[in-house]
Parts: sequence; structure tokens; C-alpha cells
Amino acid sequence: MTAQELQWARALAQQEVVKEGANVVSVTVTAVAGTVMESNLGYACTSSHVLHIRLIGTFPHIVTTGPGPWKPRSADPSADCTVRAVDITADAKTGRACQLGVRTGKVLPELGSVRLSIP
Repeated sequence: MTAQELQWARALAQQEVVKEGANVVSVTVTAVAGTVMESNLGYACTSSHVLHIRLIGTFPHIVTTGPGPWKPRSADPSADCTVRAVDITADAKTGRACQLGVRTGKVLPELGSVRLSIP
């Protein structure tokens, strides 16, 4: 991973932490071959190289309503739908984010990822 890619990943992670008032315990990044043509942020990642940034922690401003219509809701109170991580995909050539997603339940850093420190 290049110094520029690490800089972009760190900047995107910092922006997300500030925007969401997050308290993160882990920030990691991996660089992989790929593209994202169907963006949920308005920009495609077309350089054939993307960064996967994962922030693990608490995100008090992000709310999820549960598992969705494709999966039955559980009566089990341990079926926690609290957001535990935010995943950002960015174009490695431009540093522009093209996809954002959230994760619930137990979340771990991606295998082979580089740990980032953010202030």
C-alpha cells in the first residue's frame, strides 16, 4: 500500500468518525483489485484498485431497524442490531469514497489489513 493510499484511508476514516460522533477501537485498511460501479455515495470506483476501510466501535448517530424483510425478526433480545462497524470503499487512485455500509453483531478487522491510527 502506498503512502498516498494510507493518507486517503486515514482522512476518510477521520471524516466518518467526526460525522458520526463515533468512538472507534479499530481502524484498518486493505487494498485489493476491483471496481465499484454501483455506488451509494454518487461516485464510481473505476481505477481497478480499491481501498476497504473498516471502522469498528460505537456509532451513536447510525440507527438500523433490524434484519430487514428478507430475514425474520427474532424475539430473542440478544439479536442485537446495533451498528458495530462502518465499512468504506474508496478508489485507490483518487481517494474518493464510492460505497458505505454498516455491520452489526461481532465484527473483526479484515484478514491482512493494515491498522491505522487516527487522532
